Amino acid sequence: MTEQTNPAASGAVAEPESAPEPEPAAQPDPEVRTAPASEPERAADGPFRHPRWHPDGSTVRVDHVPDQYAWQYQSPVLRAPLADEDGVQLGWVWTDGHQAAGWSEPATPPAGFEEGAARVRAGAHVWAGLRDAKGRGEPAASVLRPDLYAPYQLGAPQSATRPDAPEPRP
Repeated sequence: MTEQTNPAASGAVAEPESAPEPEPAAQPDPEVRTAPASEPERAADGPFRHPRWHPDGSTVRVDHVPDQYAWQYQSPVLRAPLADEDGVQLGWVWTDGHQAAGWSEPATPPAGFEEGAARVRAGAHVWAGLRDAKGRGEPAASVLRPDLYAPYQLGAPQSATRPDAPEPRP
């Protein structure tokens, strides 16, 4: 067995460890004023930046909406079928001949994904053409021109009671 000794009994005096005294805190010079914190730098536009929100969370203010034809129509309307290069009818371009014009899709659901996607693409193309025509100052009566919707094919206009009415019977 090992013998343990008590340092206090042997006469050895252990000195307590002393911690270094902390330096006094620096007092700010009363003549020097600190500038307020600057605004954080804006985040660089990255792939995940939303076009309607600023990095600080505020929204983008929209001051101008492109010119567009009215959507409230006066009956009867003229509508022309719009088809793709293969002749598949995707919807109708319509106008009341006064102030209103637009795009109308068939009431029947698309047969599949491809047909639905084709309708969406055609609708976006038509709305862009209508926006541009209105921006050029063209009246609503002039929107049934086939050249506005190329590469799509615009059929002959037919009278209907409303833009989304079923196909007129011959």
